[in-house]
Amino acid sequence: MARDAMRVLHRDPKTGEIKVRVENADDLWHLHNLVLPGDLVRASTYRREEVKTDKVRRASNSRRSRTAYASPVSSSRDRKTWGGITR
Repeated sequence: MARDAMRVLHRDPKTGEIKVRVENADDLWHLHNLVLPGDLVRASTYRREEVKTDKVRRASNSRRSRTAYASPVSSSRDRKTWGGITR
């Protein structure tokens, strides 16, 4: 069974910036375990806004709009530390 893995789109070792494409919920779990307090997390997605004209037929005129979100990671309350190593 093939699994779509998270894709690394861009990596800049000088700034520590990594741009990835999340393919499924497992990828979000892995990212949850990688980010640290102080990291900046940004995300964008496209939403489709359909005009409701007729309940039987699907609306042919729909508009896609880009939605963006950015937030610094403020805490890591789910992390456990053993011997100075964060897991």
